[in-house]
Amino acid sequence: MGVLVYYWLFLEVISQWKIFKVTLGAGNEVVWVCYYCVVIVLCLLVERPINRKQMMMMAITSMSIIMMLALVPYQFERKVIYLDIGQGDSSLIVDRGYNNVVLIDTGGQLMLSKEPWQIRKGASHAEKTVIPALQALGISRIKTLIITHADTDHMGNLKELSQVFPIDRVVMSQGMEKNPKMKQMMEKCPQLTWQLTKAPTTYQQGGIMMHILSPTNESTGDNHDSLVADVQFCEVDWLFLGDIDQEKELELLNVYPQMHTTILKLAHHGSNTSSHLQFLKKVHSRYAIISCGKHNHYHHPSKEVLKRLEEVHLPYARTDNEGAIEIIPKKKGIIVKKVLTNEQFIIVP
Repeated sequence: MGVLVYYWLFLEVISQWKIFKVTLGAGNEVVWVCYYCVVIVLCLLVERPINRKQMMMMAITSMSIIMMLALVPYQFERKVIYLDIGQGDSSLIVDRGYNNVVLIDTGGQLMLSKEPWQIRKGASHAEKTVIPALQALGISRIKTLIITHADTDHMGNLKELSQVFPIDRVVMSQGMEKNPKMKQMMEKCPQLTWQLTKAPTTYQQGGIMMHILSPTNESTGDNHDSLVADVQFCEVDWLFLGDIDQEKELELLNVYPQMHTTILKLAHHGSNTSSHLQFLKKVHSRYAIISCGKHNHYHHPSKEVLKRLEEVHLPYARTDNEGAIEIIPKKKGIIVKKVLTNEQFIIVP
């Protein structure tokens, strides 16, 4: 057991070197079982009379197995995590495999006017929220990153995120590249591959099917023009609305009158400008997610929206009160985990 601990500490040390890229993650049951099996086999073999060469070969083989598991952790559980990043949005779709993930928005620190004495120095917003959340899962690469629109609380962490994780492609609406804030961000991240899209378009990554429903015209990068994604994953429908308003919600109903979704992420953090009552009734959701910050400046979610959710009998979770929300589809139903309150239950699709 002591050898395993020292080896783990060794990996922690070399992960700080720039020439290495090691994301250990929090581990999972399967990986830990493999670790202990290797240690037990080593202990049993040590009791047998073997020469130094055989001992060296066994040590190299065992350490190679452990390093392989530690360097790129395998994701066994398929799930969607609505990250707790304060006042903003960031959702992670995790498919089975190595780094087979889609991140929708990065979150970001809203810059409200402050006095000089109110400004604190320290870790950045990304270093305190989205980066450690991904690292805890053992993720070391992002295959697809979707930016819904150009608000800071949706894409402000992109630069720092790209400095820690290689990103294969960044998908955003055509026209957003002309938005001043987005243009500035693109200049800060010249190494990224940008993919411009326009609805209707479909992307597939492993078992994740992403249907882009809006906008159909060039986007300005504003709330109204947010990219809307209908995701089919694990035989469950997930709807991501960005910050669209009620007018856009009704437009979507006109274009897609049969639109249904199982898990609905409410638009614009539960703002009263979104979540039209007719829209909530028509999409027939089983569960809703509200991503917002504790005691936020905008008083999200609004009391009016919460009242509408009660009217359509739609249960919901809030990241400000319950932390990150994990949704895990299983054969018996959909498991909902609230990280902060440690609450867990099953909903039937």
